[in-house]
Amino acid sequence: MFRTVRSFIIPAPLRLCASLLCPALAVALAAGCATTQPKAGATAGVAESAITVAELAAVFEPAAETGAAEPAESAAGTLTPGAALRLAAEKNPGFAEYAAVREAALAEVMAASAWKNPSLEAGAGRGKTRGDPSTSGFEYSLGLIQPVEWPGKRGIRKEAAAAGVKVAELDGALFRSTLRADVLRAYWTAVGCEEEETQGKLLKEFADASVRLAEAQVAAGELKETALPPLKIEALKAEQEWMAAGMRGKLAENLLRRLCGGTLPEGGWGRWRAPSFAPASLGAARELALKKHPAILKLEAEARRCELLVKQAESAKKPDLTPGLEVSRGVDVLSWSARLGMELPFWNRNKAGIAAAKAELHRVEARLASARQDVASGVASAVLEHANAISCMKGAFKAVGAAIKTSQAVRSMMAAGEIDQSAHIAAMRENELLDREAYRATTTAVLARIQLEQAIGYGELQ
Repeated sequence: MFRTVRSFIIPAPLRLCASLLCPALAVALAAGCATTQPKAGATAGVAESAITVAELAAVFEPAAETGAAEPAESAAGTLTPGAALRLAAEKNPGFAEYAAVREAALAEVMAASAWKNPSLEAGAGRGKTRGDPSTSGFEYSLGLIQPVEWPGKRGIRKEAAAAGVKVAELDGALFRSTLRADVLRAYWTAVGCEEEETQGKLLKEFADASVRLAEAQVAAGELKETALPPLKIEALKAEQEWMAAGMRGKLAENLLRRLCGGTLPEGGWGRWRAPSFAPASLGAARELALKKHPAILKLEAEARRCELLVKQAESAKKPDLTPGLEVSRGVDVLSWSARLGMELPFWNRNKAGIAAAKAELHRVEARLASARQDVASGVASAVLEHANAISCMKGAFKAVGAAIKTSQAVRSMMAAGEIDQSAHIAAMRENELLDREAYRATTTAVLARIQLEQAIGYGELQ
């Protein structure tokens, strides 16, 4: 029997798809849902540069339809997209790695802030007096030297180290954005394959029924035997597609389990009524990505750090001072003296270090220019793919709507005896194929939305 209701009860991410309705609904849903953020050490300090839900919602045009994203009937304990993201934020081991990188960068700041240690010099021996060489005695000297950097060198070193902390934090933000997209893709691939497996089983039953009916007709002399092979091939194809969908689902579930730290709750997948999908504004999406994409922000922070490293290399040619005090005790005299030393930068003015620092700066600036082009191109491609996916989804649902009317007419004709059972089975199978295509088109639209959000640089794990 053709399932008209199930065709329109389609899984969709609670916050992901709901934000397609309108900016106001997206903000309301984001504010009303609890969020578990990753460990603060991994991404601390970049909250002010992260893309907010409201900024993301402003990229998408208001949908023509404004139906609410209402939860379908789901058993307690099911895994929803938001729950999967929160689980990844809590359990994914990658956050510990980026937190350690940030801690190491903070240690660099501590090291850069430290003053140079003083040095102690000591000497001892025996000496004779000049007036009476026969008189000798024990002599010693003690010296304390405190190196002092040229004014400004320590401040530049501290600033460069602090810029390294910013780079580490934005590297963590880039990881978070990538993880978010990977989790959602794995989730919806697993959900889509589970549904395809259900549909594939039903299509196989239709194909097997067609084979059995044809075999009965061949036995009764109502059908030529040459009609059987094509039907059996279709049955084999249906079985292969059914099994392949199940395998793809298991692979996606295994990937999701790995992204979520190795564990997933039991209870199946949460399902939500799909809200209206809205196209994105290319101009708004590109502007937001170029302004706040973590890959660009990271390279900008790296460029700033390299600028400071150039200044640090230039300041290295300025000599450090070495003031000190010395106390000495001779055979017949006790004396003390103050001293001041400094390096004379005649032969080595750190030209090689300055050149290397400038070359690294130019390299990072080139990477930044390339990243901006890549992000802009990626956003443009994602916007086009998203719009195409929405168009295909709408076309698929129009076909499903027409198939519903056709199935009703076929059932009436079957009841009236105007068509035989084989025609009825063929019509039901065609309807199920259209139903599957509509589901695939919707899943593709959801995945295109996930790809677009990743291209923009959105990384909220909620």
